[in-house]
Amino acid sequence: MKKLKVVIIALIVIILVAIFSFVSLLIYAEHFEKREIYRENSPDSEYEFILYQVGSPSWPFGPVRAQIKVVNSNGKTVDEESISIHNDGAGLYEYNIKKIHWYDTRLELECTGTTEHSTATYILEFE
Repeated sequence: MKKLKVVIIALIVIILVAIFSFVSLLIYAEHFEKREIYRENSPDSEYEFILYQVGSPSWPFGPVRAQIKVVNSNGKTVDEESISIHNDGAGLYEYNIKKIHWYDTRLELECTGTTEHSTATYILEFE
């Protein structure tokens, strides 16, 4: 009888750990997972621009969180910024980037969501 109780308690613990693990993975994917959307090198190949989607878009019709980053040729992050793009509940894609302007000391990113939202300009300094 005592052995049966130990087996039942062990099964309950295993089931609870499995449920906790599954819920933790869902929360991570929904709020924290970084998915690379776009990558581009500067004309002189000294810097690289990277756009990440962070988590999933806010439901329904909400913005999507993103991170924009510039890294140097050694892979060190030079500048980064967290942004929100109003894309009506959709994820980020390459077409959300209108233009990337590379200058000597900075990068200007023109990014847009859906057609009814205006274009936003973000500046990342790298010197």
